Amino acid sequence: MHQARAANLTCAAFRYRTELDHENIKPLMIQKFVPLCSSQYERQFNTVRIPGKEADKIIHYSDSHHIAVYHKGRWYKVFMFYKDHLLEPCELQLQLDEIIRDTTPPAYGEEHLAALTAGERPLWAEARETFFRSGVNRYSLEAIEKAAFVLILDDEDFDIGTPNDESIFTTYEQGSMTGKLDDYAHAILHGKGYNRWFDKSFNFIVSKNAVFGFNVEHSWADAPITGHLAEYVLSEDIMYYGYDELGNTHGTPRFTALKPIKLKWNIPENCNVMIERSLAQATKVYNDVDLHIYVQDAYGKGFMKKQKLSPDAYIQMALQLAHYRDSGHFNLTYEASMTRLFRDGRTETVRSCSIESSLWVKSMEDPTVTKAERIKLLRAACDYHQHQYRDAMSGKGIDRHLFCLYVVSKYLNLDSPFLHQVLQEPWKLSTSQTPTVYDDQRLTKFMSQRSALAEKIGLDRVKNIAAAGGGFGPTPAFYEERYPQFDRQKKGVMAGGGFGPVAADGYGVSYIITSEDLIFFHISSNKSSPETVAADGYGVSYIITSEDLIFFHISSNKSSPETDSIRFGKRIRQAMDDMRDLLEGQSSNASSGVNEKKFSNVAPSTDQPA
Repeated sequence: MHQARAANLTCAAFRYRTELDHENIKPLMIQKFVPLCSSQYERQFNTVRIPGKEADKIIHYSDSHHIAVYHKGRWYKVFMFYKDHLLEPCELQLQLDEIIRDTTPPAYGEEHLAALTAGERPLWAEARETFFRSGVNRYSLEAIEKAAFVLILDDEDFDIGTPNDESIFTTYEQGSMTGKLDDYAHAILHGKGYNRWFDKSFNFIVSKNAVFGFNVEHSWADAPITGHLAEYVLSEDIMYYGYDELGNTHGTPRFTALKPIKLKWNIPENCNVMIERSLAQATKVYNDVDLHIYVQDAYGKGFMKKQKLSPDAYIQMALQLAHYRDSGHFNLTYEASMTRLFRDGRTETVRSCSIESSLWVKSMEDPTVTKAERIKLLRAACDYHQHQYRDAMSGKGIDRHLFCLYVVSKYLNLDSPFLHQVLQEPWKLSTSQTPTVYDDQRLTKFMSQRSALAEKIGLDRVKNIAAAGGGFGPTPAFYEERYPQFDRQKKGVMAGGGFGPVAADGYGVSYIITSEDLIFFHISSNKSSPETVAADGYGVSYIITSEDLIFFHISSNKSSPETDSIRFGKRIRQAMDDMRDLLEGQSSNASSGVNEKKFSNVAPSTDQPA
């Protein structure tokens, strides 16, 4: 099913690109009334980041009729059209089958070639200018850079369990084997450092056992843009294309199969030395990433909404409490807010660590403060956070304005100690929520025409395929909205997306709220940081996909003695439990039931704050 899954997803992506080209995808709307800027969608396909010795540049090509495929160290050019007609999955699968059967070894330097995109940018710029400006190397490099996107056919299994396998949610203590989702997240985020082309706008990654993931270059757009594509292709894969009883694509090829073109390379020794230098740099970086996915399913946004609190503000307060307990002090916290109400808008910063949030956190650690006062402070902190978020969305934030003033000061050659200090302050906690559920009425139109598909391939098979989705992905609500025959299963949702730490001693935390009582946290840090975003901080991303499921992606640096992504996940869990107890007035253990068994080995740490 390896090649079949890759074929379905790839064809679905090209269908999505066609919808974009024909302007059939409607803009996302705020409260179904105010449209968001869609300019970022233009760079989604046929886009590459070109290295420069001083600065990179983004190149977008008007069209591309092929993809670049990587398998077992070899690169291929695969055409997606025949006589101006997009290939069907069964026709593409024939080309992918041929690639899988190919026993030709990689050319000298070819297997690790993509490491150039993972190492130092000046080194890659020098190698590109010296060794890839003419001849066969230029042709082959252009085949990759001008591709619609890159497809990685990994030759390894991603073991993430099955819908009926509790071990998919299992987390192990630091120093032991990581959880299955942790290993999977590492594979998607960085792979081996040489088996992802990090300069392309995105890489589709399909493992040998047909598990799917996204690796996305971030400079061309923000996460919601890729999330929209992910929801589309995963729903098309499951509910539109499907698979036959043997796991192959449906249909009969309309013509003699096209042949994939194996790219040729002439890599001299000096170039290979640069490739290996880049790989060594990349390996050092990714070996230091401490990445953890924490699943919160004791409760989710359903409870938060009953308390009349914004789920995002609620989780941000939980992160503030968790981080204070983890570090023993308050730190600058970054949350991304979109500014796409404006043309070409990207993001603005919401500073989640505020006077209001710190007052509430201190009250939670002060046994003399009453429950009523704590609740009052929590609501005030959440209200202020929502106010900040609305201001950021509407252009009233402060950080982008400060950065603009800094750029102007540099242009005018004016020294500003204030601006220099403000912009150099590290973000010890960097956070992001992965959005879900998009309104694409076109899917609903063909939904009724394909209503028998789920019965044909079986809902059990649909759920298994869904569980093997990975990366960004559809929520149960997304499936139900477009395909009413889909049976809601919280284990059939995706774990969202995450990112590495943006400071050596900080945390990066991404979270996805998937349902009423399940939350996934993706937690990462740098192993090397004496503290861990900043050198000693965290990066946090999260996704809320339904009422009871939240995924948290937490990142930090392994080198930091101050950070530990698994430990921080425990802090988050304890904070979430304490907040529920505060608002509900009952033991969290009494109401979590089966979830306690699932997380029996991630009990909150009793360590004192660092």
